[in-house]
Amino acid sequence: MIGAHPVETVRTGPVRAVAALAGVALVLAAGQPDALGASRTVTLSGWAAQSLALSDERLIVHEAAPVLVDPRRIPGAPAGASRFVYYRAEAKAAPLTRSRLLFDGAPETVTSVRTSIGAMRPGVLQAAGGGDFVMAPTAVGLRFPTPVIWCCTDGVEVVVESDSRDGAGRAMAAAADHTDRVRMLLIDPAGAASLVGVDPVGLGENRTGVPVAVATRPGLVAMTATRLVWVDPAAPEVLQRATVSDAGIGPVTPVGLPGPAVRVSAGPGTAVAVVRLPGGRYRAVRVDDGAGRARSVWNGRGVPRVAAGAGTVVIADRRRIVTQRGTGRPRRLATAAGRVTAVAADGTRAAWLQRGTRRGQRVTVARLVAVPR
Repeated sequence: MIGAHPVETVRTGPVRAVAALAGVALVLAAGQPDALGASRTVTLSGWAAQSLALSDERLIVHEAAPVLVDPRRIPGAPAGASRFVYYRAEAKAAPLTRSRLLFDGAPETVTSVRTSIGAMRPGVLQAAGGGDFVMAPTAVGLRFPTPVIWCCTDGVEVVVESDSRDGAGRAMAAAADHTDRVRMLLIDPAGAASLVGVDPVGLGENRTGVPVAVATRPGLVAMTATRLVWVDPAAPEVLQRATVSDAGIGPVTPVGLPGPAVRVSAGPGTAVAVVRLPGGRYRAVRVDDGAGRARSVWNGRGVPRVAAGAGTVVIADRRRIVTQRGTGRPRRLATAAGRVTAVAADGTRAAWLQRGTRRGQRVTVARLVAVPR
């Protein structure tokens, strides 16, 4: 059941588990990818809202979109049944070759969250290494709490946090540490924040929760294995960083920004923030672990897509892809064939999603390239 509507879902492989949580049907499935020759691109159908992450030998795509169900097109549906809309948020994984620079198969859906309560968008997506990741969609307007999902323990995805109460905390950021313990920042509708830790072997397993003095909102916060990085909307020109553990957050280290932040992303070793400048311009700056100041990477008009990981920053300005590794100069990496909707960075690699059409149908193409020094 999805809300009050029964929906039949076709899968390409065996269903591992099903959990109905807070009116959200969570279907965890795995299938064998279609055989493909090794390639620098793979194609996904449609144009959905998306985010992206690189986790060793997998590219992870987190996407969300509404789905219109028309019973008139479903054989055996009751006569006179009305059309309805439900909302999906999925994680798709595309396998890579040992070089980690070529795709080795078609993307497969590994996690799907479906609900009729309201629209969702891609929220938390953080790579954990070894092909693993942490995912949590975000309800539009934070209207309802959504589950936090770990993938994978012994090949099985695990719901590590789910609370259907109206006053439950909404997941703002999440990540797994080097022992695979999942931590997440939850903020409830009253603004109370807590740092929660869970072992990814079941719902709420070995759960810890500590109140923390953090005020932020989606898009202005990210978590890595060791750090929480955020901007308080009340102090938008300061990026704040703190270590995370089951005891909460460590001492906060503030870094001044050249303007109010509108987007924050972080990966191992590096955070990147997009700030608004006078005259309708924007700037992307990076803050590396241990650094006391922000360094400019990009300037332009419009809010770019940004990602950081293992010392590399990737920025997409419409179709232009810019990268910076470590202390090297920013350089133009590529020009995408279509509008870029998401980017990912992982040291020596960069990936992005670009929109296009094929035989009159909307498609999204994922591309993976090496980042030069």
